[in-house]
Amino acid sequence: IPGPAAHHHDIRRVMIVYDPDERTSVRGDTGTATIYWTIPGQVFWSISSNISGPMVFSGSVSTTAGDYCPLNGISFDGYVSGLVDVQMMPGSNYATLEGSMLDIQGVSYVLPGVEAYMYH
Repeated sequence: IPGPAAHHHDIRRVMIVYDPDERTSVRGDTGTATIYWTIPGQVFWSISSNISGPMVFSGSVSTTAGDYCPLNGISFDGYVSGLVDVQMMPGSNYATLEGSMLDIQGVSYVLPGVEAYMYH
């Protein structure tokens, strides 16, 4: 799998066509946020932290269909991921991952936002 391109802006839009190998990733100073549609109505998300050690992740996946899925996780290796089921609208659908991680010293790191697109 090729590594994500470095981007310094918040949101990157990429056409995703039913292919889990097609990932939308944004790499920031604190880590990499990835999101993609696995199938219509299901989104995979992941966070990889650049900071080593235990982390608590808090964030959300939201969609243009009005879904808001709160996410929480504990990571001991700097990586958390999951699947969420979401509503789809006819036409264009966007899913957006946002969040932050808190390290063992209590320092919070805001992760870059990332967005995936699917036409349904």
